Amino acid sequence: MSTGIQELLEAGVHFGHQTRRWNPRMKPYIFRAHNGVHIIDLAQTAEQLNAACNFLGNTIRSGGKILFVGTKKQAQPFIRELAETHKQHFVTDRWLGGMLTNLKTVKQRLKRLKEIETMEEDGSIAGYVKQEQASIRREKARLLKNLGGIRHMDSTPDAMFVVDIRREHNAIAEARKLRIPIVALVDTNCDPELVDYPIAGNDDAIKSIQIIVETISETIAEARGEQAATAEQIEEPVPAQPEIEATEPSPPAEPSENQGEASSISTTESIADAIYKACKGPGTDEKEIIDSINLINSQEEWQSVKLSFKAKYADHYDGDIIKCLNGDLSEKHLAEYVQTPLQNKGIQL
Repeated sequence: MSTGIQELLEAGVHFGHQTRRWNPRMKPYIFRAHNGVHIIDLAQTAEQLNAACNFLGNTIRSGGKILFVGTKKQAQPFIRELAETHKQHFVTDRWLGGMLTNLKTVKQRLKRLKEIETMEEDGSIAGYVKQEQASIRREKARLLKNLGGIRHMDSTPDAMFVVDIRREHNAIAEARKLRIPIVALVDTNCDPELVDYPIAGNDDAIKSIQIIVETISETIAEARGEQAATAEQIEEPVPAQPEIEATEPSPPAEPSENQGEASSISTTESIADAIYKACKGPGTDEKEIIDSINLINSQEEWQSVKLSFKAKYADHYDGDIIKCLNGDLSEKHLAEYVQTPLQNKGIQL
């Protein structure tokens, strides 16, 4: 990450709200109060921004998708540009209730949008009278405005980035309900405990929002480049090896970093497979679930396991490993076998 404290200071990220409008849970991130305004500790903001970028970058490298939400005027152009540039989902005009929790209905509205576009392309819309044509085109404009940014969102996103969690409280509530990891720009009047990766900073000033969004955009661009390079390496055919005369065996080579990464990917896939089999069988294999959960040692590994499960078992439990575990374990056992062991390692569901 190239953004430092000086750049954050020049962008005015340190300016919070008036002291009488603060949320006490933001106290750890406040440096001091000056002229009745809270000043945010930019040293912590820089650390939080770095952690958020690492998480979002890893999500992209794993093939995940991110939903960007920012409906306030200051954030709209930056959020839209970032999402369209990197082919991610976005909401910039209005958050409609159920965009995540009622995705089935949203897909039906998107299907209607596609139908209207098909009518315009093949000319069948001309079969309607002018008044009906105008009504259909207004419907299309309304659908594009409200749902255009998520028209390719076939399943729930793997992460969500939000500007101003007070304004986007409905989006936050839906993401929390579905256990979608949340990254957010959090001002002094917000509750940072509602999100997984808070970035303490001014969520009202244009320059402040711009520098945070641009930093995240750079991270995603880098991650997409690495993902593309990895995909090309996998697709390249292995050249045939020429026959050589038998020689004395050479000493075993030291394992490379790439081998370590491949082993890590294999491990997360095997954990996802083990949890699926433990839940899918005639009876829940609680020991297998416990053993699998104990193999997870970081938030990144847990995220990779969830992404592997989603990729391989999209037709079962909607590809949601939490839904799989919820369906086979009681609330008490879910906490005992899964939630508590992960939390003891600093990992959130």
